[in-house]
Amino acid sequence: MTRLPLAVRVAAGLAAATVTEVRNLPNTVAALPVTAVSQVLQNFMRVQQQVTALAIRGDEVLSFLNPAEESPEWATFDEPVPEPAVTPVRRGGSGRFALYSNVPEAARSDNSNGADTHDTVRASAAETPVPGYDSMTLAQLRARLRALSAPELEALLAHEQSTKSRAPFLTMLANRISTVRSQ
Repeated sequence: MTRLPLAVRVAAGLAAATVTEVRNLPNTVAALPVTAVSQVLQNFMRVQQQVTALAIRGDEVLSFLNPAEESPEWATFDEPVPEPAVTPVRRGGSGRFALYSNVPEAARSDNSNGADTHDTVRASAAETPVPGYDSMTLAQLRARLRALSAPELEALLAHEQSTKSRAPFLTMLANRISTVRSQ
């Protein structure tokens, strides 16, 4: 059997491909806007990458004009950052909004018992079973309560009552103590 010339075979293949594409035209037309936008964005990103690559190469070539600093002024790396001083906080009032009315202890002028409250807070802070308890938020305390025993919880409750006496903290500690005792 003799083969048809190459031009005839190519023309027949082109005609078959055209018929297939015409049959798929409704599906292709629906996806055409998405495909077109995708192609445009893809080409735009390729151009951006090429421009960036050229800029980097240009920086390498021109680096002798502007040598890099050994350590830039804005770089801090692993240098220690000084911690801010913590001001003890006492509840400003009692009642419904006492949680939101915290006043720095230094700003309070009334000292009912005449003792230095800063020394009292420092001494009782050393006695707390949870390091940094006085600066904890309610959520931070809640996260640590399960790891504490009943005597530790009672020590925290006594500490809270003698220092800040914050109602939500007192309630949470009392509830946890009763839960631990019932188990």
